[in-house]
Amino acid sequence: QPVDPGEAISETREADNAFFLFSGNHGGFSLSKIRSRIVGSPGAQITRKGVFSNVASVHNVRFVGSSKENNADSLCELESGAVVFFVGCHFQKPKGASGTFVDVKAGAKAHFIGCWFGPSGVTGTVINNAAAAGDVGVIGCHNATGIGFAGITNVFST
Repeated sequence: QPVDPGEAISETREADNAFFLFSGNHGGFSLSKIRSRIVGSPGAQITRKGVFSNVASVHNVRFVGSSKENNADSLCELESGAVVFFVGCHFQKPKGASGTFVDVKAGAKAHFIGCWFGPSGVTGTVINNAAAAGDVGVIGCHNATGIGFAGITNVFST
């Protein structure tokens, strides 16, 4: 379903919800239905926290942090039972910000493929992983923060 900036990202089906975000700022969301998908057009960005509690995938979306929004502590949160694939996503916090980019709770799994984390000048953790190291994979991503990846499985990332 097409989603205009400012319009709610809301699951209406029991499974296989799909969202195409048009360019602009989108609010936060909580996805709980199995196999939900979010795909961003160029310029689509999410400016509040995204929460996942089931199997989902996110493609080509920019998650932007702000000290004034509910995502100052983390841009995304994966609850126990979530399995989320992030493909070609950007995770960006303001310079000087702290906290984490993505918070992975025990029992969740996350896969990052071709993603970017930045910029430099932030503190905290890139991926706060309370799950097993093998449950979080980072493949072919770029970490511009200067903060090392820890507690994850990293393959071909810079």
